[in-house]
Amino acid sequence: MLTLGLTIRWAELDVKSGEVSVGGDGNGLISFTAKADIGRYLAHVLTKVPPLKLDWRILRIEGERTSLNRILEQYTVKTGQKVNVTYRSKEELEAAVKANPYDLPSFLQLVFVRGEGVVGKPEEVDNKEFPGWNPKTVVEILAP
Repeated sequence: MLTLGLTIRWAELDVKSGEVSVGGDGNGLISFTAKADIGRYLAHVLTKVPPLKLDWRILRIEGERTSLNRILEQYTVKTGQKVNVTYRSKEELEAAVKANPYDLPSFLQLVFVRGEGVVGKPEEVDNKEFPGWNPKTVVEILAP
């Protein structure tokens, strides 16, 4: 799960710059959640859910499950700003990570290409523990 700030430069996803690097074809699904939404969710769960229901439990939440292509499309529609996308193949990402294991943008893009960017299956997501929770979408964070 990725938390959202105003830009995600460490993942080479700074859409406001107009240049974005995307691993694979950009259609892989990724879980995103804004920091403020994580805080609201945790505050609710820790004060409203019985403690015994939380013992040793991993909570899987997501504000939005979407693809980078979908985000870029929505961003362009909302702002009118076209984003130039550079697509990087799985092989290119693997080579980059092999050459430099500390290359965080390439590593994260490779994770997304492998389909490992979601918190779990949709039925495993625990958003239901906060009825009425309405987290922001990625585009609402990137272009308020």
